[in-house]
Amino acid sequence: MSLNIPSALEDIWDMIPLENTVEDLRRVAVQLTRTLGFGWFAYLRITGGDPQLISSYPEPLVKLYVDGKLSDVDPIVQHARNVRMPFFWGNSEEATLRLNPGDRFTQEVARYGIQNGLAVPVYVGNSKFAAVIFVGKTTDGPTRFEIQTAFAAIHLTAVQLHARFAMSRSRQSSAVAPPLTLRQRQCLTWSARGKTMSETGTILGISERTVLYHLQDARLRLGAQTITQAVVEAMRFNQISDV
Repeated sequence: MSLNIPSALEDIWDMIPLENTVEDLRRVAVQLTRTLGFGWFAYLRITGGDPQLISSYPEPLVKLYVDGKLSDVDPIVQHARNVRMPFFWGNSEEATLRLNPGDRFTQEVARYGIQNGLAVPVYVGNSKFAAVIFVGKTTDGPTRFEIQTAFAAIHLTAVQLHARFAMSRSRQSSAVAPPLTLRQRQCLTWSARGKTMSETGTILGISERTVLYHLQDARLRLGAQTITQAVVEAMRFNQISDV
């Protein structure tokens, strides 16, 4: 049975203005992803060359994308900078943007099963970039044709999500620093200095597993997706000193 996507998106349009935190908005984005028949989503925002990624990707993939600066070589980003409406990308002849199996980006993400999807650019101007990217088309969702006929509604939803994500991050930036324990600050400090969890454990006299526990707890408190992002956030909030 065919799906009226604009009608299905109405509940999501009602939900987006009500959510204030990144985590709440991430849950709405996951619902949108499933409605469109995809497996994962990524909200990518690039300001001043620094990528900000909010997604449902596995953490190793987030770390690969952010730390490996894949946005610099991401053909989806490059194409999205030049268009205004959604487009399909992937390794099939039907995709508007076909990925080159020989380039670095395609080879890196292929290890995580990323081969096709839908990109929805959001025009923000001033050399900034934003897009909502859906990955992994499933067989039980709307057809490609149904999605294409609803591009305008999907684009509107992406613009709304972008606005709320940007607003929530702005609130987070101006918020009071989330409290971190002394041990969390110590573990983040040594991580910032390039120490492994094993080395940090030896320095602090605790187990590697305990170091991981403190780092993951600090990451959650700081609203970061990776340990590297947690270090950056802790430095921004002056929870640890520059290293």
